[in-house]
Amino acid sequence: MDPIVHQSGSGFRRLIGLELAGPHAERSAVVALDEYPQSARLVVSQVHANLGAVEGKSSDENLRDLLQELSAPNDSTEFLGIVTQAPLSLPPFFKAEDPRSRETRWMSDLWSRTKPRPRPFLPYLNRPLDLWMRYFTPERFQVPEAMGANLAPLAARLQALRAELPTPLYESFPRATLARIVSGASLNRFWPKLYTDAEKGLEVREEFLDRLLSLCPQIFVYEGDRETLIVDLAAFQAFLSALSLFLFDRGACDPRPEGFPESASWLLLPRQKIRWDMLFGPR
Repeated sequence: MDPIVHQSGSGFRRLIGLELAGPHAERSAVVALDEYPQSARLVVSQVHANLGAVEGKSSDENLRDLLQELSAPNDSTEFLGIVTQAPLSLPPFFKAEDPRSRETRWMSDLWSRTKPRPRPFLPYLNRPLDLWMRYFTPERFQVPEAMGANLAPLAARLQALRAELPTPLYESFPRATLARIVSGASLNRFWPKLYTDAEKGLEVREEFLDRLLSLCPQIFVYEGDRETLIVDLAAFQAFLSALSLFLFDRGACDPRPEGFPESASWLLLPRQKIRWDMLFGPR
């Protein structure tokens, strides 16, 4: 994962979070974060929820056009990228590589070192990234399988959209982003489990946003957008994805693990300890 190259003279720098839903669900969400380095501000500038088909446009066309519009280059904006929770890469079986590719061998070796021994890893279902998150992070994040029932339609949709989306593209796991932020800031450790709960999720998302804005007064959210981030889970997760790109840009994300296959994709995973007071302002 290459570091972000900074340009001089930009009025603000835009980071986009995308929560991709199935093509017929009309629940995709996009959040734009604008960073103003000179004033040390990070502004939630746009929140788009319940994105689907509109008159004259399919769901895919509407989403593509919005992302292209938000990332369009101009004299005052530096575009840093789009972060999505959908799988950016496919398991090694689908990469037209040798069945015993480096990624497949790496997964087999990982399986032999994992205690207690899980079910065998499958090169048409699993990716190195998913397995590392499940078995070798301290939290053992329960990342869904890239080609499992929940993510396979999203992976297929993203592959179809990818050629027309602005770049660079990054992948995130919003629950892990929230967990790392909560842990590093000594917030309620149950929030990462409860923020998607049908009964308690609204309260948790509201409390988290309030605490985050108190911890980082440099982050600004308009009241209407704040309400959407609380009420709409997809918008909240898109916000977490965009925030993970800000943390990556500031060097506050975990690097690719040593020995991890070079051909395998990695994701934006915030560090366990973050110095929020050191993140804002000119670099």
